[in-house]
Amino acid sequence: RLYTEQIYVHSKCMIVDDLVAIIGSANINDRSMRGDRDTEIALRFQGGDMVNTVMAGRAWRCSRFVHTLRRHLQEEHLGLSHSCGRAHGDAADFPAASLPLAAD
Repeated sequence: RLYTEQIYVHSKCMIVDDLVAIIGSANINDRSMRGDRDTEIALRFQGGDMVNTVMAGRAWRCSRFVHTLRRHLQEEHLGLSHSCGRAHGDAADFPAASLPLAAD
């Protein structure tokens, strides 16, 4: 007898100052954070190749991967074309995905 279940993933993403990205399933409340009720998983991206960009009108040094992830997600959710391509002149290939990388 074959049994199947659907698994629903309700993921969250937090990007802080283009320096750190956390992507996972946990909510920021006791139910998820206590560790004795729900099963959660998360990945943290931090550091790596650093690039110069501008944030709030000031020069800013950020993680190339986190910066590009934020730009890619914003453009996708706003229905814009991807401007994170090689036109910026400081692009490199990301080995694990097709996500383009660039600095402003």
